[in-house]
Amino acid sequence: MAPNASKPEDLDDYGYLREAIHKFTKGATTGFSVYAALTVIKALLQARLVKSPKTVLKDVFSLDNIRFSLFLGAYPAVYKLALHILRKKCNKKTDKHYVIAAAIASLTCLLENPDRRKSFAVFLLARAIGGVYNAALKRNNIPPMRHDVTLVFGAATGLVIYAVAKDPSLLPKGYYNAIKAWSRDYSEENLQTLFRNPCDKHIPCESVLHPGRSCLGHGLREFFATLVPSAEVYLPIHLLPFLMKYKAIIQSPADEMLSFFTKMARSTMFMSVTGIVMRTCMCLLYTYVRPTPPPVQSYKPYLSGFIGASIGLQFESVNRQGELAMYVAPSAINAIYILARRHGVFPDVPYGSTMVFTLAMVAIMYVYEKDATSLSRMINNGLVYLCGKPEHTPVSKNHDNEKYVIESNSTCVHKA
Repeated sequence: MAPNASKPEDLDDYGYLREAIHKFTKGATTGFSVYAALTVIKALLQARLVKSPKTVLKDVFSLDNIRFSLFLGAYPAVYKLALHILRKKCNKKTDKHYVIAAAIASLTCLLENPDRRKSFAVFLLARAIGGVYNAALKRNNIPPMRHDVTLVFGAATGLVIYAVAKDPSLLPKGYYNAIKAWSRDYSEENLQTLFRNPCDKHIPCESVLHPGRSCLGHGLREFFATLVPSAEVYLPIHLLPFLMKYKAIIQSPADEMLSFFTKMARSTMFMSVTGIVMRTCMCLLYTYVRPTPPPVQSYKPYLSGFIGASIGLQFESVNRQGELAMYVAPSAINAIYILARRHGVFPDVPYGSTMVFTLAMVAIMYVYEKDATSLSRMINNGLVYLCGKPEHTPVSKNHDNEKYVIESNSTCVHKA
């Protein structure tokens, strides 16, 4: 018998069946409630809740919500049942059972609509890579790399900025529009004029973006103009966790308030500094480094995004840097996939998103069961809620190598 294998406890088949039904019910009702709540909030923001309540009600009970709810309930139920059946058949517990059970349970993603299935697959692939990388670091299976989180975040952001400037089809429409709104002066018309539409002469950036101001002066002006909008973006992100610590606030209000405003200031500076460095780099590269008629050379927007993101990230709190990298990574992975498809690197594989989803969940569930602290807080807590607590006690953490670890009472931790 393998060293990590052991005889299972006497398991009651009906007990496991009842547990699976419970997990299905819990996951399905949670999925339905979350979908319904987001639908109502969206309708409220769009003023549709009062004008057309029947339409909102129809959206709440739509087939799309049913598919999402069924998937969220079916995955943990099938995973637990498959794990039990494998162990009963083999009469022992082995690590490979986690892999097989996760692969079987991943087929439940076919209940989802294809677009959301693809989004889940790309999102979870990035999280799986982060979890496996972190677990390997903690076991000293791979050597640590300095500034790895910064490099990941910079590389991913650089690709996103390249897509915004040159090829918006690489990004989801909503994500692309959100970046344009955040960048303020880079409207669709300005992007077309400066970076995409062919022209017979070089177009100075000041004639389009900042008439009467220098590149540096324009960047500085935009920095101060984006401070308040950046703070508004991060206010709910930091305010909700702050309010949830009401007991700590009562015990030491001054310390908690100082911590809240420090986090707000750092996040605001991160977003505004990233913006000013990206803008300034883009203008300087566009104007002074081999200026050519549009379309712009591809390396210029990429390099601007990389430099801006890498510098701006240093203003963010250390415990959020890894999470920010994992937030941008799925968009970059999806863009790379689209580019690779265009160049014939990846063939058109039927149910390719299902395969990617399965691969990601196999890695995630294995890491979760063996060392859950290697996964992000969101993934970790979500799996605890849906699938139950992991079976293994996490290994001792190597704090020098810790990158994407999420503690139960903290946000993402990165120790350089």
